[in-house]
Amino acid sequence: MAVDQLQFDFMPQNSGDPATIAAAPTEGAFCRSMILEGARWDYESSCLADAEPMQLYGSVPIFLFKPIAKKKAADINAVYQCPLYYFPNRTGSPTRPSFQIWVEVKSGQYTPGFWVKRGTAFLLTTG
Repeated sequence: MAVDQLQFDFMPQNSGDPATIAAAPTEGAFCRSMILEGARWDYESSCLADAEPMQLYGSVPIFLFKPIAKKKAADINAVYQCPLYYFPNRTGSPTRPSFQIWVEVKSGQYTPGFWVKRGTAFLLTTG
């Protein structure tokens, strides 16, 4: 299949503990140690939830980034295109951009616009 006909399916695993992963996936790659800014992860519903008071960063389960054939656009009121940044400085630097990819996650009880206004994003590092 041609590369321009592929996209990723983002599948949260049950936990953020690498010990729970028995083997490498047959397709795709696991991404662990991501940090959620501007929200928290609801492990029971596998979706975004409002952050606790005074909570800046939250933990996230391990995600499987699996390549799939392009599918129709998801329900725009149920899925948030969450940006994944390498650095908390979202602009990056002239030699190294910070933005990596858009990660589709369930928006939970709020609309995607709520998370946009909150500046909700995944980070790979906080330093």
